[in-house]
Amino acid sequence: MKTNTPLDHFVSMLKANQCLKSARLEHAVRAAPRQWFVDRMHTRSKYLRFIDVNTSRPTRHQLERIYSDEALLIRRDPPSSTSQPSLVMNMLEALDIRPGARVLEIGAGTGWNAALMAHLVESSGSVVSIDNQPDVAQSARRHIKSAGLKNVHIVTGDGAKGYPKAAPYDRLITTVSCPNVFSSWLQQLKPGGIAVITLSELPGESWCLMLKLRKTKTHLTGEVVSLPGFMLFTGQHGSPPTASQAQQRLDEHAGGKVRKHRAVWAIFSGQGNIAMRRDLAFFAHLEGLCVESLGNQFVLSAPDAKGLCVLDDTHIDVIDGTECYNLYEKIQDRWLNLGAPKRLQYRVEVWPLAVKKRQPRDGWLTRRSHCQLIFRLK
Repeated sequence: MKTNTPLDHFVSMLKANQCLKSARLEHAVRAAPRQWFVDRMHTRSKYLRFIDVNTSRPTRHQLERIYSDEALLIRRDPPSSTSQPSLVMNMLEALDIRPGARVLEIGAGTGWNAALMAHLVESSGSVVSIDNQPDVAQSARRHIKSAGLKNVHIVTGDGAKGYPKAAPYDRLITTVSCPNVFSSWLQQLKPGGIAVITLSELPGESWCLMLKLRKTKTHLTGEVVSLPGFMLFTGQHGSPPTASQAQQRLDEHAGGKVRKHRAVWAIFSGQGNIAMRRDLAFFAHLEGLCVESLGNQFVLSAPDAKGLCVLDDTHIDVIDGTECYNLYEKIQDRWLNLGAPKRLQYRVEVWPLAVKKRQPRDGWLTRRSHCQLIFRLK
């Protein structure tokens, strides 16, 4: 009688969770076992420690960790990890990779994702994975070589520039929290090509809007399909974490008068109020307020209004005057009148900065340092 292996149980778990749907992706998961790409991982102890893993003979406990639905931190400084498997599957299912495709990946990690894509594109296709951390890229390169894959090229470089030498690409995927959709990505993706981009909800935040986008002649268009978290995009074009900026803004108002107002999400319990608070904070960002995250709090300010608003668990703290709060109240009313839209309810267009775009009547235009984003409700 056949004995199920940890890999068999892993595949069954992913299928039961409905994140592994296609037979081709299941074949890739079996052909590139995750254990081949985890030679180091953090322990679950109170203090952050790392242990080395023999990829050919992991211990039983290590196999349990590797074949769980868990993101595994493999380095702390610089930080790097292998992503949560269910998230990896969801992203690859959304990317819809076909045999013969040319794929660009931003963020190499352990190389496991690139290996899965290498099996999806088959021998007639190719995968380029780029990482700006030389040691991370070297480790991924070593894993890819050990796996015997000839159609993957691991590049050390600035992911914001893409990799023009192998362009154009049929597919593009990011595995870090990206502050922008860079113009090089638009230029290097073929018309009709698909991009799955993990765009930071707010610049400098690890929580993302996972966008599935298709390239037209002039821009990318698509929708928000998931709300994952990733490590921040680093390097010259990365955004610093907003937590320190939010704390600095609060420190500037230390000692100021604070009024508390009961929040609309306070009637919800558990995780619902956190999700609703994030939905409202994102809407306030679209409406033009400066929104900075600090843990599960959001610090709101406006250039032409005095004071701050802090969205907390059950209350809104109004600090040093009500001008900002008055703006916030109007935005909250608009949000409620629209049915309290969730972040998953937006369609998205991504345009180069060089194209002159106006605020649409039925949506919102926001500009980041390397792109313009138009959001509309589905």
